[in-house]
Amino acid sequence: MGNSGVALFTLSLNRPILIPDSPYARELQDVVGADWVHIYLGELTADVLQDSLSRASGMKDKVPDLGYFDWDAIGASYSELYRITSS
Repeated sequence: MGNSGVALFTLSLNRPILIPDSPYARELQDVVGADWVHIYLGELTADVLQDSLSRASGMKDKVPDLGYFDWDAIGASYSELYRITSS
């Protein structure tokens, strides 16, 4: 994954993404869901694209839960981390 910002931006537009397998991809899929984060192994083929497009077609009126990436939640998590580590 070269740029996770593009993945998050695309998800924020309520569009599923197709990304190559990686630790980041699996973590993002765990957080947002397999309906939103489609992962492929190996080569990107026409079959992989068709499968992802078919899965994405059912998501038109849905919205991914991106609460994990909320700035307030991130700030609170870091604040707690610093509080714990400085004790």
